[in-house]
Amino acid sequence: MDRIQFIKTLALLPLTVAAMKLNELNKMTAPMSNTAKVPVLFLGHGSPMNAIEENEFVAGFRIVAKEIPKLNAILCVSAHWETRGTFVTAMENPTTIHDFGGFPKELFEVQYPATGSPDLAKETKKIITKTDVGLDEKWGLDHGAWSVIKHMYPDADVPVIQMSLDYSQTPQHHYEIAQEIKSLREKGVLIIGSGNIVHNLRMVAWDKLNEPGYGFDWAIEANEKMKKFILSGDHQQLINFRSQGKAFDLAIPTPEHYLPLLYSLALQDKSEEVKLFNDKAIAGSLTMTSVKLDKKDKFKHFATKLHHTLDLVGTFAFAISGIRLASGKQIDWFGAYIIGLVTAIGGGTLRDILLDITPFWMTDAKYFLTTGVALIVTLLFKGKLFKWGNTLFLFDTIGLGLFTIVGITISIASGLPFWVCIVMGTITGSVGGVIRDVVLNEVPLIFRKEIYALACIAGGGVYFICSYLNYRQV
Repeated sequence: MDRIQFIKTLALLPLTVAAMKLNELNKMTAPMSNTAKVPVLFLGHGSPMNAIEENEFVAGFRIVAKEIPKLNAILCVSAHWETRGTFVTAMENPTTIHDFGGFPKELFEVQYPATGSPDLAKETKKIITKTDVGLDEKWGLDHGAWSVIKHMYPDADVPVIQMSLDYSQTPQHHYEIAQEIKSLREKGVLIIGSGNIVHNLRMVAWDKLNEPGYGFDWAIEANEKMKKFILSGDHQQLINFRSQGKAFDLAIPTPEHYLPLLYSLALQDKSEEVKLFNDKAIAGSLTMTSVKLDKKDKFKHFATKLHHTLDLVGTFAFAISGIRLASGKQIDWFGAYIIGLVTAIGGGTLRDILLDITPFWMTDAKYFLTTGVALIVTLLFKGKLFKWGNTLFLFDTIGLGLFTIVGITISIASGLPFWVCIVMGTITGSVGGVIRDVVLNEVPLIFRKEIYALACIAGGGVYFICSYLNYRQV
């Protein structure tokens, strides 16, 4: 390098340093810029092994992450950081803490290299007035934080800080502290409570660890009661959990895994809706029930109403098609009712069994009542229905089309891929009619009218694409 070039380089150094400092300043201040309100989560984190396993719960974490807008940072309240007094991590690069023992080496090798956010820590300290918040430089990210966040943001590209639980304070105190950080939601900060609302390790059924859904009676009772309070917005009952009876006492022998739920619920606005996911018991004495708080989605609200309407109309149409065909076989009215009911619920039942959820008709009597109405209509207008030769084809077509949409809607909500949604829609729309025809010794109509299957698949594909596009626009 010649002397002139060297002098030019020296002259540019102050500008370069200034630019670097400005860039760092921008990075520091960006997380505090105003944004649209970010949702709030409570995540049932369960076993540390969820960090390296593939199961329905980590799939649930990934699905909910896709519903969250771009973030500036994450603040996590974990069950595994208890202190006297309240602290927030304030280091630039928090370490990955493996705060457990007796697990495979592979788990201890996991690192989650998300940066911290000293400025978010200072902002959190500033806005909390109920207690003095300390800035911690030693803790890092414990498994209550990184074991779930790593599935949501695997690239570790969102800064993360933690806030501790003051073990000397009351549930009401924790709830009120959480209310003071509500403004962070409008700064692009995702606030996560991480614990388990039912958590009794002393009573774990280790032989049932790999059977999701297995829960002791008291665990199911407590979980159901908690969900009722969560969905109704009755937070005071949840704050006073020690007065809720024996099931709650067994579910919450110590409060550290329960308290993060209060932090999440304290941030709820009255206009926001609650969504439950990963709602299953494991090993008898634990539940993975997780909560998302977010603004009401007008499109989803409309879609829910549409789903219920289509479900009822489809049930009515399929029930009439089944009753009409059964009547032509000289079957009595009770037998006709059973055939109509099987036609209406057969496809949806198989769909729910495949999706590992409780069949829809087991929790709602409206399908039995709707089939009863269809039977009465058929008896009253029997002459006209039989006189019109295309009645069976007409009502079968209506039921097929509507139930295909219902099946796809349910599959989309379960986060299933495109082709599975189409298959589930086709099953929902067609299997009931197939069962009806087989029972009545008929060649299934769907196999006699090729347009049925093609229309089912094509129509389902169009509906899926329209639903996807509408969802992306919301």
